[in-house]
Amino acid sequence: MESFTPVDLSSTGAPMTGKSVGPARMDKRFTGDISGRATTLSTYALDHSTDIGTDRSDESFSIIPSSGTGDLGGGDKSDKPELYPGPCNEGRGSEAPQPSGIVRTQSAHVLTRRYGEEELLMDYTQLGNSGLRVSRLALGTIPFGSGGGFERIAGVCGDDARRQFREALDRGVNFIDTANLYSAGDAERVLGEIMGDKRDEVILTSKARMPTGEGPNDSGASRQHLTRAVEDSLERLRTDHLDLLYIHQWDGQTPITETIATVNEMIRAGKVRYWGVSNFSAWQLTKTVYEARLAGLEGPISQQVYYTPEAREIEYEMIPAARDLGVATFGWSPLGEGLLNGKVRRGRQTPSDTRQGTGWPEPHVTDEKRAYDLIELFAQIANELGWSIPQVVISWILDRPGVDGTVIAARKFDHLTEDLDAAELTLPADARDRITVASQLPAFYPHWHRMMTAQDRPELAEAEFHAEQRRHVFGDDA
Repeated sequence: MESFTPVDLSSTGAPMTGKSVGPARMDKRFTGDISGRATTLSTYALDHSTDIGTDRSDESFSIIPSSGTGDLGGGDKSDKPELYPGPCNEGRGSEAPQPSGIVRTQSAHVLTRRYGEEELLMDYTQLGNSGLRVSRLALGTIPFGSGGGFERIAGVCGDDARRQFREALDRGVNFIDTANLYSAGDAERVLGEIMGDKRDEVILTSKARMPTGEGPNDSGASRQHLTRAVEDSLERLRTDHLDLLYIHQWDGQTPITETIATVNEMIRAGKVRYWGVSNFSAWQLTKTVYEARLAGLEGPISQQVYYTPEAREIEYEMIPAARDLGVATFGWSPLGEGLLNGKVRRGRQTPSDTRQGTGWPEPHVTDEKRAYDLIELFAQIANELGWSIPQVVISWILDRPGVDGTVIAARKFDHLTEDLDAAELTLPADARDRITVASQLPAFYPHWHRMMTAQDRPELAEAEFHAEQRRHVFGDDA
């Protein structure tokens, strides 16, 4: 039987200050065969979208309890205008020419490019069992556009959106993330306007499943809704195909076999190249993959899930399931929807011009004291390294087992460049381990039982997580 051994390249000996470029991060892989399953599972390489950074000064602020309805769907959609009024919909130009549909991806794992006086590296990862290679940082577009209930956290358009897009491409990002939910489709419209002749240089994703109206078929993952939603997205994006379509959430009413068949019809029609899922439970991901295999159809190659050092729940089942199935894991909102952007601090009021200061209902924080304690730890490490809190958090995420990449987004340009810089930074081992220990989650059943009684035949897809829990929860260094 072939061996299935993790290669530990995490101890880089990086100094406590300055930049340490880490192409080794991307090559931390499991190799081998697990009962005929995926022969190569990317392990150290990370929907929604991401974080809306606003001010990120070192001042201290506190969490404000959510207020208002938290309507993510845009409120009353019955009289939704074609374009929501606002700064992103003033003076729209004529339609841009349709792109050719040819996608050019990078052929090397690590791309070196000149940026001013610096040479920058961008790591690339292969998505699951596909041949699709994407940058480990994706540019999220949840700040783009206006309307649909996103007015408090969006508003980037025109030259500001174009500047973000070009900066990301200049820094090696080839993965662009959007969704028809964001600003009720206006984020897609803005992105479609600014891509221009760069469309063929990016891997373009969007998402469908969330409500787009009040009708009985204006939501879900049915053939009726998905077909119309994707056609509408293509029109707004001014393209003839999506490189990757995410099913934005599980649909408990539509048979998953219908969803799988519908996406495969789109693939055969050339409207979609690959597909994935977002916010699925581990059992839902597993069911989707195996139903596709049973039908002889294309299954999901990637999952997009919420992951931060404050919220590590996906380590219990979702990452191990994805690794076992040969599905990539990309995170959304590495800064916890603004919770970890440096502005939310114990004892101070969160500024009203930040995402958490607007009463935005996400994320769900289960332990507020723990969240504040972690933020203080991130601030301490950031101060030691001369980094920002977001850079500490993103760098930790990119070094986690089974994480292929994460999606970053910001309303302000300097916050975007700050987050992009995180791809160039490698946390020293001591700082990384301090975060891992402090944020360790409990060993829930059946994990504690498996760790106590079944270590003679461990499941390798969850080996690192169980090893961490054995050390940090049970004090077992064996």
